[in-house]
Amino acid sequence: MQKTVQNLLSWYKKNKRPLPWRDTGNAYHVLLSEIMLQQTRIEAVKKYFERFITALPDMKALAECEENTLLKLWEGLGYYSRAKNLKKAAEKIMEWKFFPETKEELLRLPGIGEYTAGAVSSIAFGKKACAIDGNVLRVLSRFKGKDINKNEAEKFLLAHFPGEGENSSDYTQSWMELGETLCIPKGEVKCSICPLKEKCIARKKDMISLLPSPKEKKAKKILYYTVLLLEHNNTFAVEKRPAKGLLASLWQFPMLEGILTEEEIKNSAFFPPEVKIEKISFLYDTSHIFTHIKWEMHCYHLKIATPLPEFLWISKEEMDKKYSIPSAFRKVKNSACNSGEESVY
Repeated sequence: MQKTVQNLLSWYKKNKRPLPWRDTGNAYHVLLSEIMLQQTRIEAVKKYFERFITALPDMKALAECEENTLLKLWEGLGYYSRAKNLKKAAEKIMEWKFFPETKEELLRLPGIGEYTAGAVSSIAFGKKACAIDGNVLRVLSRFKGKDINKNEAEKFLLAHFPGEGENSSDYTQSWMELGETLCIPKGEVKCSICPLKEKCIARKKDMISLLPSPKEKKAKKILYYTVLLLEHNNTFAVEKRPAKGLLASLWQFPMLEGILTEEEIKNSAFFPPEVKIEKISFLYDTSHIFTHIKWEMHCYHLKIATPLPEFLWISKEEMDKKYSIPSAFRKVKNSACNSGEESVY
């Protein structure tokens, strides 16, 4: 197995992708990238990472950042609780006056789980710690020729750890890189150039497509909404979502439960009698998928003569640069930002 590990490390050093957070020697960069990469593809993260560290170059800047600025920087990445927990972790690190190096210390930070703690400890500080995600489990399941769980994976990885120091970082990242570039979930799995091919049981037994065993997917709950793009004198109505729950503390356009017709909107209790609707037009139907639910949205553009006081009315520029509106409303936001006398009708 020692020769196999050496093959893996040699392959990684020759083939690792040049990523903006890789090999910087900066623990903040490692932590930020690992949080961003949760539930998000590497290619999508690159531009967000660069923009984020330009605005908030170090842990102190992140700890002192206002929430609205933070969420605006995160806009489009989704899973916004990651950003909030990242800020809490930065605040705790500034309070401690040191950046924790061991997996056990890192687990004390808000929002940091087993995987992230292991990744930061190993990659940033060269500690003997494992970072086991879906990519690593897939590689090891195929290598061992059977489904394995995280505990089994950790025992295997620790048993063959090359030692602390530079190789610790490479060892941890090599398993990740293999799962992201060669031993991919489906499609063209590149067994012929894999550094583990000589010892891979799934390859020998032609079981690559069978491992890991597919998990049964739960049906998503579907919720139906009518979304209103309310416009008054070139400003648009937004409201802040509750501080807890889905898309907490982000800004959204007004939403009504259910799929409503134009007449149902006009006659609903949403609009007081004194509010005149100058024009109403159907925009489109759109949808957004979250982890466990799906939103189906029926969207309208309304021009009204009197602004409703319960909403914040913002300009196109403010919408684009200041307020964080999640990607669930991206299509509606684009309609607002492109709105002209004729553009959305």
